Amino acid sequence: MPLQNDRMKHKLFTLILFWPVVSYVMAQEGSQAKGDKSNKKPISIPRMQDQVLIDIHASQILREQGAGVSPRWMSYGLTMAMFYDLPMRRTPLSLAIGAGFTNENYFINREVSRTSDGKGTEFVPAAPNLKRYKFSLTMLEVPAEVRIRFKPERRNTVKINLGFALGYIVQSKTKRVGEGLQHGQTTSKAKVKEYNVAGLDNLRLTPYLRLGWSRYNISARYQVNPLFRSGQGPIGWHPISVGFSLTPF
Repeated sequence: MPLQNDRMKHKLFTLILFWPVVSYVMAQEGSQAKGDKSNKKPISIPRMQDQVLIDIHASQILREQGAGVSPRWMSYGLTMAMFYDLPMRRTPLSLAIGAGFTNENYFINREVSRTSDGKGTEFVPAAPNLKRYKFSLTMLEVPAEVRIRFKPERRNTVKINLGFALGYIVQSKTKRVGEGLQHGQTTSKAKVKEYNVAGLDNLRLTPYLRLGWSRYNISARYQVNPLFRSGQGPIGWHPISVGFSLTPF
């Protein structure tokens, strides 16, 4: 039953992400079927745009097995990328491929600990003197996307971007803030960082959607593959985010 639920989640998110493009294609086919008898002016040659992306988003984790972990509301992330935009001549469509990175920061109520064999991760109850605990991931990514611009010759137009990012985790760490020693003195705000969280699946497969006008967009991302390898961490953890994107150039 958990496996069926997980598959249903994947199908639901895939449908949500791909529906705008499917609707657009169906509308175009309907228009062509009517004959297009009117002498419409040809679309002007579109120009390259949206080549720099800055995305700030709220981050959460969909969890099949919770392991007692509750990500806080202030969990956040940042994505930055540069694209090569390839408009398809005299059509509303464009293809783009790029390179960038994503940093995710999850504030959680439990602490990361290695399993007894040292190969996996488990989440243990936080110490009573803990003030804040953050679990962070940094990924390098290669995104590719299909872009629809309703008036491709203009900068200010409605845009639908559907893409897929292939990423790899290059850094994982935790940051603990609480009572302890800092520079030889006891303080209530001692900061301790630990690197290389065990058991992560470093490969990241993330479909995403952006809807917007001109330089401003709302975005949604969903990681298809689980965050942890099988048997080396909580089951069925899938990062998800919703945010705001700016494409200044």
